[in-house]
Parts: sequence; C-alpha cells; structure tokens
Amino acid sequence: MIRTIPSAVFAVFAALATPLVGYSEPSVQTVLDGISGGQINASADRYSGGTFSLGAGQSLTATWIEAHAGLAGTNVFGIYDVADPGSLITIFSGIPATNAVTLEGLAPGEYGFFLSVDPSGDPYTVYSQSQLNPGDTTMAYLYQGTAGGIDLGTLGTLGLEDRLVAFEDLLANVGSDFDYNDLFVLADVSGGGGTGGISEAPEPASILAWVVVALAGLGFAVRRRKQLAAG
Repeated sequence: MIRTIPSAVFAVFAALATPLVGYSEPSVQTVLDGISGGQINASADRYSGGTFSLGAGQSLTATWIEAHAGLAGTNVFGIYDVADPGSLITIFSGIPATNAVTLEGLAPGEYGFFLSVDPSGDPYTVYSQSQLNPGDTTMAYLYQGTAGGIDLGTLGTLGLEDRLVAFEDLLANVGSDFDYNDLFVLADVSGGGGTGGISEAPEPASILAWVVVALAGLGFAVRRRKQLAAG
C-alpha cells in the first residue's frame, strides 16, 4: 500500500537540492533506518534477485523517495521487460514534480529496474540485473518485504511482491564511489489493473502541512547532490 506525498513537497526538495555547508551524505543503512525504523538491514536483507513479477491484472506504483547524486536532476528511472531489456518504460525523469506514479495494464511477466545516466555527454543505462551491466557490476540494491508487510511509515508497507530499490548511478570508469544512495524508489505491486497507461497517484489535500514537514526533515532526506568527481 502506498501513501503519497504531495508534489509541492518535492518542488521544495528540488529547489533546495544544492550542496549544504557541512553536509554529509547518508549511507544506505541510514536511509533505510529512516524509512523503516530499523527493520531493514542494508547488507543482510538485500534481495538476491534483480527483478519483480507482475501477474494478470496487477499494477505497479513507483514512489520516488530521495536521491543523493550530482546527476539527480537528469537521471531517468524506469522499468524494463526482462524478456526484452531494450524495452524501457520511463517512470521518473530527474526530480519529479509528483512523487508517485502508477502503471496499469502492463503485460504479466518479470521486470527489472533501470537508471539512465549522462555524466559527461556520454550517456549509458545501468540495470538492476547485474549481468546486464559492464563487468557484471552490481548497480542496484533491492529489498523485498514480508508477507505481513514492513511498515514504512508515510510510504506505506513493503510486501513480498514489492521492492525497495537503491541505485548507484556512476560506473567505475566515470568515478563511482559505489555507495548506492544515488536514488531510492519504492515499487509497490498490487492487484486490480486498469485500462493501461500511466497515471499520477492522487495527492492528499493538506499540501501546506506536508511542506512544513519536508522543510523540518531536510537534514534526513535528499537535498544534496554529490559532486561528480566524488561519484
């Protein structure tokens, strides 16, 4: 189950996503602790696969959580059909105005996640399946939920079919630090389906209250882009 955060909050995040004096990027574990209240271990709980499955009539809701990358404003996130990795479906481009997007009417099957990156005019795409990356490099950490669901607070719950994705955007040859905190997205699989296409998830009515919360929590969430030279 997904609970959405208003687009106004993410507009604030985008405006403030500049280097802050004394800022230190959070580790994957720090972010997971903030999201799950310490219920997910960054190393021990990593999902061994790089994909998720959709059954007949199921939909996918992707929620952009946070990013810590100098390229956050241009990175493109989405999914692909494992049977045809070239069939990329874009979900988020840069820092989104609306944090949650629902894809309905997708064909049943196995899907992976991708991140398209352009660090210096030489664009490339990395995948959640390591075997699709140069040198079989792991570029994404995936986390799976439980049958009862892991409580993620305002984000909802992480169930068995869902995935929490943590991406590294830079390859080794362009200065990666392999910290895997460049983009965090929650992928929620649910039954129902629809007529097809992409739709924005509904937003709560009280936008002002969310903006206040967003500003107060600035020290935790994304608000900083890492310098490219540091990866």
